[in-house]
Amino acid sequence: MEQVNNKELNGKWQDLVDKCIDAYNDIDESEYRQRKIDNITESRRIYEMIETSASFPWKDAYNIVLPFLTITVDNLEPRIVASLTGREPFLQFNLRGKAEPDELTAFIEEWFNSELKEVVKLENVASHVCHNLLLEGTVYPVATYCEDKITRTEYEYSEDGKNVLVGEDGEAITHDVEDSLFEGGKVEYVDFNDIYIPDNTDDWEKTDIIRVVRPTYGELKLWEKEQNGYMNIGKWLLSDEVEQEDKSPSQDIADIDFTGQKVIECLEYYVNYVYKKDTQDEEDVTDWTSERYVALIAKESEVLIRLLPLREINFQNEHIIKRVRLYPEKGRAYGSSMYEKMKSIQNGASDTFNLLMNTAYICIIPWFLYSVKTGLPEDMELKPGAGIEVDDPSSVVFPKFNVNFNSFLPIFDVWTQLWERLGSIGDLQAGKPSHKAETATETMAVIQEGNIKHNYQSKVFKEEFLGLLRTIFDLYYKNMPFNKTFFYQGKEVIIPRKAMRRPLNFRLTGSTDLSNKILELRKLEQLYGMLSNNPVTNPVEITKDVVSGFRPDIDPEKYINPEIAQLLRQHFEQKKMQAEMAQKQREAGASVQAAQNILGQQGG
Repeated sequence: MEQVNNKELNGKWQDLVDKCIDAYNDIDESEYRQRKIDNITESRRIYEMIETSASFPWKDAYNIVLPFLTITVDNLEPRIVASLTGREPFLQFNLRGKAEPDELTAFIEEWFNSELKEVVKLENVASHVCHNLLLEGTVYPVATYCEDKITRTEYEYSEDGKNVLVGEDGEAITHDVEDSLFEGGKVEYVDFNDIYIPDNTDDWEKTDIIRVVRPTYGELKLWEKEQNGYMNIGKWLLSDEVEQEDKSPSQDIADIDFTGQKVIECLEYYVNYVYKKDTQDEEDVTDWTSERYVALIAKESEVLIRLLPLREINFQNEHIIKRVRLYPEKGRAYGSSMYEKMKSIQNGASDTFNLLMNTAYICIIPWFLYSVKTGLPEDMELKPGAGIEVDDPSSVVFPKFNVNFNSFLPIFDVWTQLWERLGSIGDLQAGKPSHKAETATETMAVIQEGNIKHNYQSKVFKEEFLGLLRTIFDLYYKNMPFNKTFFYQGKEVIIPRKAMRRPLNFRLTGSTDLSNKILELRKLEQLYGMLSNNPVTNPVEITKDVVSGFRPDIDPEKYINPEIAQLLRQHFEQKKMQAEMAQKQREAGASVQAAQNILGQQGG
C-alpha cells in the first residue's frame, strides 16, 4: 500500500488538522455527551417496549415495560407537528418595518411555501423531527439543495414524429437523454452520536462543529472531479477503509445490520479559523481575521482531503447543519427527551406493575416444601384440578401469603396521576369522553388549559426549526436555476432572485391548537359571529378565512359573489388611496412648517 506523509500533504493547513483532531478527542471523552447517548438508547428501548431479562426476584421473572412513554410521545407528537405545519401556508413573510406584505413579498411567500410543500415535503420533515425530538431531545437536520439526474435511451424519430429512424445497419437509431429526477431543497439528518460539539454550546452559529461522515473511496473520487475543494485523494486512503459498524441508538435497539460496505471514516469540521503558520505561536499572530471553513479530514491518517470557505456552500456563511432541541437550558449543549423528564415515573410504574404480577404468580402457583419420604413422582406437574398421588401428603407444605392486592393499587394510581400531569394527558387529550357532564365551552376551556404547556414548549424550538427553513431558502437563492419559474396568478413568472435578498421576516403559522380541528372550527365560528356584521371589517376576507378553515381543499372564491366582492374591493382601495393622500398632505404640511421655522430663525 502506498505510504503517505500526512504533514507534507496538509502543508500550511496542518494546524487546522491538529485543531480538529484535538477537539474531536476532547469531546469524545465527554461524560455529559456519553450520558445523553445512553439515555437516548434507553429511551428508544422504552418507547418500543423491549423487555430485558430479569434476575430478581428470580430468573426470568415478569419484567415488562409499561407504555407510558409510548402513549406520551404518540399523544404529544401530532400537537407539536401542528405547531410547525398545522396551517397552510406554512410560512408568512413580511418586510421588516412593514406590517403588510407588498406584491413581491406575497409572490415570494406563495412560491416558497409551494416548494416546502411539494418538493421539500415539509410535513414529513416536521413529523420526523418531532418524533426524534421527543425520543432524543436533540435533532440535527441538514439543509441541502440537490439535483438528481438519470440518463435514459430514446429513439430518433422523423421530423413529423411518426417513424423511428433506422441506420444503415438496419438497427434503430437511439440517443441518450438526461432527465431530472429531483431538483430542489431537501432535509437530511445526522445521528446524535455523529455530531461532536462542546458541552456548553449556546450560540449555534458561533460553534465549531465536527460531524462524522463515512464516504466510500469511489464517492471521494467522483466528488474530486467536481472540484468543490477536494484534494489529496489517492489509493493510500484505502488503508483507512473499515467496515461500517457505528450505529445510531435507534439502529442499535432495532438490531439493524449494515451490508458490510467498506467506508473511509472522516471528520467534517465546520470551524471559524484564524490562519497561522506552522512555525508561528499564537502570541506571534498579528492578523486575527477569521474565516469560516468546511474541512474534511481522514480520521485515521489525519490527512486533509477537502477545504473550502463555508460561504461557498451557503452564501449567508451560516451552518447548513442545524440543531433543534426540546427543553433546552442555557449552558447545556443538548435538549432533554421525554424519557429523561419522566424516567422515574416510567421506571417506577413498570417496577410496581411487575411486582404486582410476580406476587400474583407466587400466590396463584406457589412454591412448596417437601421431604424425601413424600414420594413425589419425578414427572410431577402441578396444574389446576389435577390430583397427584404421593406416599405422605402431610409432608408437602405450601407457604401461606398474607398479601392484599388492593393495598398496591393506590401506589400504582400515584404513578398514573403523576404521568398524566407531566404529559398533560387526560381523558379529553386521549380522545375519551369526560365522565362529568360539561358544556362545550367548559370542555374547550379544559382542553385549552391543557394545551398551554404544549404551546409554551413549541415556542422554544420553533425558532430553531425556523433556522432550518431560512437556510433552505438561502440555498434556493444560491443554487436554483436562474430561469426557474413559478405559476402565479395564471402566469408563468421567473423567480425574482434579487427580491429574495430583501430583509424578510419568517413566521410559522402553525399552532398546537390546530391538532384539534373542532377547536379550530369553533374559533372560526366565533370569529365570523363577531365580525360578519361589524361595519369596519371586510366581510369578503372573513368569509374566505372561514371557508378555508372548513374546506381547505377548495377555492373559497367560489362561495363569494363576484359583483359584491368587486364593489367592496373598490371601496377599500378608495379608502386606502384617501388615507395615503391624507398622509402625504400631512407630510407636506410638516415640511412647509419646518421650512418656515428655519427661515424665521435665519431672519431673527
